[in-house]
Amino acid sequence: MVDWVMHSRGEVSWITFPGTEASGLTLAFTTRKGGASRGRYAGLNLSPKDGTASARRQNMASVADALKLPAAPLFPVQKHTADLSVVGFLPRRRPVADGLLTNVPGLPLGVVVADCAPVVLWNPTARAVAVLHCGWRGVVAGIIEAAAVEMARRFGAGPLHAYVGPAIGMCCYVVGLDVAEAVAGSGDNPLLGSHFASDSQGLLRFDLAGHVRDRLALVGVPPDNIEVVELCTSCESELFYSYRRDGVTGRCAAIAMIR
Repeated sequence: MVDWVMHSRGEVSWITFPGTEASGLTLAFTTRKGGASRGRYAGLNLSPKDGTASARRQNMASVADALKLPAAPLFPVQKHTADLSVVGFLPRRRPVADGLLTNVPGLPLGVVVADCAPVVLWNPTARAVAVLHCGWRGVVAGIIEAAAVEMARRFGAGPLHAYVGPAIGMCCYVVGLDVAEAVAGSGDNPLLGSHFASDSQGLLRFDLAGHVRDRLALVGVPPDNIEVVELCTSCESELFYSYRRDGVTGRCAAIAMIR
């Protein structure tokens, strides 16, 4: 396990893990710092649809420049599903999916989040990457399992490395019994239902990042290859957007590109 690091270039700040660039992967979990967006979306809002078009274009250009990308990242139309799209080039229309996969160098892919867990799967042997949007609905639908299977089927074997970006923490994530039942019932392993706890007021809280981490291990990612940014998006208001905290708000992003 290694500690994450914060990088900045210009006004853009992002989180990454040491060693990813040397292995051939550009990896970034963006923060909201900098950016041209104002009002409810203030900061580096990377939502492809929220806020003004001019601010969105400026923010995308700033990120591409800071990360030294050849183009703005491709973000899918996200629906909280387990749907995946294998990408070989930048399409004219955004794919409808919650995960993007590629083995093409120089093709920046991403997902946007504001409390959900962004996950990047990297196979340095096959030189293939997946970027996943993991909310509780997508996790229950099996997006992590689907991505692991599709990575192996499309691109070949090799140990996966998984990077889990900032997500809402158990401290702030109150859910209903329906969520707990859906998550616990989404597989046969009792570990899947172990990430809930009731607080002193009887509120049910969910450890989304911990659940994602354990689910990654269950699909075969070596535990030593799973890295988690243990920051709560709801608590860290200066760094991240949070739907649970603010309602209408912007989006941070997970971005990955094979070098």
